[in-house]
Amino acid sequence: MRESDVKMVFQHPAPSSRQSVLLPFVEKKARSVITDVTKLDVVSDGLLHNQLLHFCQNARMAFLGRNTPTPLLSGFMAQVDATIVEAVCRHGTGGGHVDWSPHLRKFANMKTQVPHFRGGFGITPNEGSAISAFYSATCALVVWLGSHKGNKPAQDFADVWAPGLNFSSPNSWHAPLLQALPASHALLLQDYGCVEWTSESDRVPAPLAVSIALPFVPPSVGSRNSPPPSSS
Repeated sequence: MRESDVKMVFQHPAPSSRQSVLLPFVEKKARSVITDVTKLDVVSDGLLHNQLLHFCQNARMAFLGRNTPTPLLSGFMAQVDATIVEAVCRHGTGGGHVDWSPHLRKFANMKTQVPHFRGGFGITPNEGSAISAFYSATCALVVWLGSHKGNKPAQDFADVWAPGLNFSSPNSWHAPLLQALPASHALLLQDYGCVEWTSESDRVPAPLAVSIALPFVPPSVGSRNSPPPSSS
């Protein structure tokens, strides 16, 4: 990202002008994914079809989800999610899913998007994951800028890229990107069941009044974050 792009994010508070540029761009990207999903119906191999949906088409919205405030994305993300789930059901049942009851269809949609370790297909819904991705990425940027304040001009990225912003005082933020941060925080807690980290050792050290609203999950046995087995 160019320095001018970073400055634009923090120094242009008018949301209407940003939306007039971003919304058509996001809509175009979403329509492109939806169109390409339907083209995969010619793939006869079920496993290959699922992998193309999962790892190629479903992942195409991830960058926008990580870098765009949620209100500008949710509708388009939901359309992409619905198209991908429909493609999975259509291909897997040969079109028989149209006769399912609403209850059965809702269950199938849930199983398609639930992670593998919970018995699902693991096609992560963009509408929900975009919120946590945006929150995590934006928090990382705020933490980084808030910690790069030095005596030398070359070290003071916060003053150069975001002049007049106090990164330790969220109530003073006027840039739309930063204003969307506490809104995403509240949404993750209220609608998605996320919890605040309680252990001080789990928090990101930074002089900020913003907490990361991602649940702490203990590392599984054998993961690179798990402690080595004790020798007997």
